[in-house]
Amino acid sequence: MDKQTIKASGKNEFIVTMTKLKFSQRKLMQRFFQISSVILGTGFIGGCGREEDASAKREQNGELAGFGDHCDDLSHVNRSEIAKRDIYGYVEKTPYPEYRCDNCSLYIPSEVGEECGGCVLFEGPVYAGGYCDYWAPEA
Repeated sequence: MDKQTIKASGKNEFIVTMTKLKFSQRKLMQRFFQISSVILGTGFIGGCGREEDASAKREQNGELAGFGDHCDDLSHVNRSEIAKRDIYGYVEKTPYPEYRCDNCSLYIPSEVGEECGGCVLFEGPVYAGGYCDYWAPEA
């Protein structure tokens, strides 16, 4: 760091010492991206395997991967996922016949013989005839 001293003359003399920082824009951006990547990297690493752990726990408790015919059973779904249903405006029966979960691109079809599917937006069973505000046409 370079220091520069400026003297002001006049009635009230004072000395000001200013410090010049030698940071180039390139160096500043490098530091920013290094710190950002460390912060984001630890978040991704910390989150790895949580979904797999939850699936393993469900299988240990005798719950199947599918939801069967129990579309109303949300006992295995955590509160934040249930809250997402309200945020996305999910309803079990669509008010718009042409906009149904089973013709939405975000819908996860049920296994053969099961009434309920799933959704990419939230966990838990989803009625094929349901609807939410984020309905998107199938491609």
